[in-house]
Amino acid sequence: MSKLRVSQPSCTNIIDVDDTLKKLKRSEHLQRDLLFCLILSLVFFLAARFLVSDIRGLYINRLGFNDSHWLLSGLLVVSILLISYIVLKDRSVRLLKNTLIKQKDVLENEEDKLEALYAVGMLLSSNIEKQVIFNVICSGLVKCLKGDQSSLMLYDKQNQVLQCISCFGLKSDLILGQQVKMGEGIAGWVAMHRTPLLLDKDIKEYKFLNLVEKERDIISSICVPLALGSNIKGVLSVNLINKENRKFDEHDLRIAKIFAQNAVLAVERAQVFETAEKLEQHRPATA
Repeated sequence: MSKLRVSQPSCTNIIDVDDTLKKLKRSEHLQRDLLFCLILSLVFFLAARFLVSDIRGLYINRLGFNDSHWLLSGLLVVSILLISYIVLKDRSVRLLKNTLIKQKDVLENEEDKLEALYAVGMLLSSNIEKQVIFNVICSGLVKCLKGDQSSLMLYDKQNQVLQCISCFGLKSDLILGQQVKMGEGIAGWVAMHRTPLLLDKDIKEYKFLNLVEKERDIISSICVPLALGSNIKGVLSVNLINKENRKFDEHDLRIAKIFAQNAVLAVERAQVFETAEKLEQHRPATA
């Protein structure tokens, strides 16, 4: 069996955002320091010239005491306006920085999705062991959708059951090896109807047949069928556990369906390759 080698997608955009954030941060500090020094210098110079030198006396003699106070008030207003400008400018820079940080998070998330989809696509041209392929599919789906747990159930035609043959993430030991009949529970319903489901924690309203209460607090879940033509190969699921502040959405469901399209081809290829190897082993040797 050959080893799977996955090249990571380009992350040039993320590097560009990082560089921009660093430059923006340096520019922000430099701009703030320069303006602060400018204002301090201006205020100190005017105050010193007015209070220490004889300019104050000249202003009072020529303009009068009230007029000199008006002049001081004007200088104070100018200083306040400059400070207000600095505050507003600093706020706009902070908003821009927050926007870039959010953009960076989005790019990193999209990069993870592309990397996971690419990894599954690479399985189609590899000859690695079947179980390794199943494990890569489960771990890739968790990484792709930022989930907590995923499972892969394959359909056993002879016994007409779905069996969990691979899982990844939190409390995976609770579901590995479990079996459900076709049409029963969430996985059985998805397999029978070949319809993907986007579910939240209140799944009782869907009235699934023989639904078993889970021993883990699933907040949100996506379950998609693995179908190839008219044949159902299994079901792929991903869950969010104990995360009240996040749920899967329709975009995540679309990504999961794209992921499943590549996964079912990898599963089919692994099964065909395993069958071919068994036939080769039992083929009688020729002289």
